Amino acid sequence: FPLADVEMRSGMSMDMASPSASPMAMGTGSMEAMPAAVSVTTVAVSLETILSAEHAINIHESAENAGNYIACGAIGGTPDSDGNLFIGLAELNDSGFTGVAWLQGTGEETVVTIFLAEGLSGGVTSDATPVS
Repeated sequence: FPLADVEMRSGMSMDMASPSASPMAMGTGSMEAMPAAVSVTTVAVSLETILSAEHAINIHESAENAGNYIACGAIGGTPDSDGNLFIGLAELNDSGFTGVAWLQGTGEETVVTIFLAEGLSGGVTSDATPVS
């Protein structure tokens, strides 16, 4: 099932080497925050149907380089009582990108939300103050 492109939001651009801020939007908060890309797609298939066979989510480097996968995750597990299933997206081809896919069963459709960022597995690089 094809999904929408995974793209930076809030005025950010996704560059494989280093995401950079767009001149159209100034960031707020910590300058150490790691930009994340997101994709939201509604597929016309129930989550139950998706889980009835083996499927995976593959993230391509770009439309121009669709043959180079940068992250992937097998779809499997038990949805929670609200119909949500969360799966990890592992790094491929030394891309540095990992993430999470959130599949929301909504009856006959499934909303697939992908969160992807570079450097998540590298640990925290600066002192952070926990906020709850």
